[in-house]
Amino acid sequence: MPEPTPDPLLRVLRGLVRPLVRTLISRGVTAPAFYRLLKQVYVEVAHEEFRIDDAPPTDSRITLLTGVHRRDVRAILEAEDRREESRLSPCLFPRFVIGLEDRSNIAPVNARQQRDATVGR
Repeated sequence: MPEPTPDPLLRVLRGLVRPLVRTLISRGVTAPAFYRLLKQVYVEVAHEEFRIDDAPPTDSRITLLTGVHRRDVRAILEAEDRREESRLSPCLFPRFVIGLEDRSNIAPVNARQQRDATVGR
């Protein structure tokens, strides 16, 4: 039998998490995969919402706020930076802007679009 949770917030959280965990298990999401996701969310929220004088918090501050190891904090933030950089890749941006002006150079995605493109619709 689990130990009683004295903190009322944790009792409520336990009630909220149970259905989520049931769904995760039924979908094949393991506890370690969920822990990785949860650590990422903790770090992202701390980094975005717990700034001091509009300056981003240090890795140490994020560690103190979240309990996530500083090494993991650094890895999560670096991965986030890489994702941001790849989204704003210099080679993709001009293609996107050009694509907005002239859609004739965009290849059809499925057979129907292919057929419509050859018919001239």
